Amino acid sequence: MAAVLCNACGDICNGACEVCGHVCSKPCQACGQVCNGFCDGCEACCSSFGNLCSSPFSIYVTVATIFNLPSVYFGLMEVADMECRGSQWLFVNAILCLVNVIAAFYMAVAVTREESTSSEQQVVAGRQPTSAFARAGYMFCYDPWIAVYILVLTGFFCWLWTGGIWSLNGKAANGCNGDTSGAKIATALGFGWAFFFFGIGALMIGMCCAYCYKDTTTSSTTTSYYETTGTSSAAAATTTTPYVNADSAAGKTASNKTDGKIPTVAATPAPFAASTTKQDVPTVTATLF
Repeated sequence: MAAVLCNACGDICNGACEVCGHVCSKPCQACGQVCNGFCDGCEACCSSFGNLCSSPFSIYVTVATIFNLPSVYFGLMEVADMECRGSQWLFVNAILCLVNVIAAFYMAVAVTREESTSSEQQVVAGRQPTSAFARAGYMFCYDPWIAVYILVLTGFFCWLWTGGIWSLNGKAANGCNGDTSGAKIATALGFGWAFFFFGIGALMIGMCCAYCYKDTTTSSTTTSYYETTGTSSAAAATTTTPYVNADSAAGKTASNKTDGKIPTVAATPAPFAASTTKQDVPTVTATLF
C-alpha cells in the first residue's frame, strides 16, 4: 500500500515538473528568439557600416553628407511658412539634398556589395563585373537607380540657378512676412554649389580608389575557380583505364608465351589505290614480346 502511494506521489511530482518546465521554457525560447533577431540586426548594421567605411566612395559620402544636411535642416525649418516663395524653394531644395545623401550611400554600398553564390558562377563565366572599378563603371552605365539620380541631379543643378535668380530679382521674398528666408537661401546656395564642385572631385578620387581597391570577392572567386579546375584535372589524371589481363583475353596458351604481358599492336595503313571504287584495308601486324 505504501509503495503504491509513493509511486502515485512520484508520478504526480514528475508530471508537475514536466508541465512547469514546459511552461517556463516557452518564455525563455521567445526571449532567445528576440535576442537572436536583435543580434542579427546589430551584426547586419555593423557589417554595413564596415563596408561603408572601407568603400572607395566613402570620401564622396562624407562630402555629400557635409554639404547637403544643412540645406535639409533649413528646408525643414520653413515647412510652417509655405506661403513664402523662399520657403517653398528651401523645402524643395531640402528634398533634393536628401536624395543626394541617399544616392551617395547607395553608390558606396553598391561598389563593395559581395556577390552571392549564383553571381559568383556568373563572375567566373565573365558575365558580371569582377572588381570594384568594374562594378562602379557598371553602376554608372546600367544601374536604373543611378539613371534616375542623374535626372534628379540635373534638376538640382537647375534648381540652384532658380534660387540664385529669385534671390537677385526679389521673387524669393514674395508672400513672406519678413525677409527671414533670404540668409537661409544664400547659405543653401553656397552649400549646394560647394557640393557640386567638391562632390565631383570626391567622385573622381573614389573612382581612382576603386581602381586600386583590393577586391576580396574577386580573389576568392578566382581561387575557388582554379581550385575546382585543379581538382578536376587531378581527378582526370588519376583515372586509369581498367587493366585487362592477358590470361583472360588470350587464354592460357597466350599467357605462357607472353608471360601475362599485353601484346603491342602496330597499325600500318596501306597506300590508297588509284581507283575510286576500291579501297585497301590497313594491314595490322601484332608483335608479341
